[in-house]
Amino acid sequence: MARWNFDKLSEAKPDTLEKLMRECPAPDYAALDGFRYMGWNHGWGASLLSGEKLSKAFLRDKKKTVGFNEVILQDLAGPKGKWNRLMVGGRPVQLAFYRFARVKDEPEEPWSSPYPQAGVLHYGLPKLNTGVNVIFQCIRDVIVCPNPGDHELLLCKAHFRRSARKADFYCYFQLGKRVPIDFPPWG
Repeated sequence: MARWNFDKLSEAKPDTLEKLMRECPAPDYAALDGFRYMGWNHGWGASLLSGEKLSKAFLRDKKKTVGFNEVILQDLAGPKGKWNRLMVGGRPVQLAFYRFARVKDEPEEPWSSPYPQAGVLHYGLPKLNTGVNVIFQCIRDVIVCPNPGDHELLLCKAHFRRSARKADFYCYFQLGKRVPIDFPPWG
């Protein structure tokens, strides 16, 4: 299997990304814990709706495997640009909380069944995603390590869940350029 880096993965075609999603393993949450990743949305549609750049962080909260997003200022410089966070009151804007699980440990659903070896980011957290964040409760991301065993680069496939049995594909995105979390959301 080819060795991937952030730039090379950002240029991959959708059929290559789908092949990786079906073949590569889930990340080990312990290796993600405490890190924030810079992300890149594949495809112009996703970039128009949610921006080309994103940031996701992974952090344990009393044994729960949770994570959150931080709003990134869009510079339109592509995957080689900068990931500057939107700061308010000296803190980054954090939203869209999720929990991490393995697809095989979740109830079987048609959108996730092609990826039994993968992980899933599940945003259906009504106690965390409230108010304007309630819209995020319908998102489910499948997540894998395109370089098995290496947690520096991750590949994801986002879905909007319309019902208990139906979710629509939104986009592929990748996470890399990881740094330690500097602003935990609850402290």
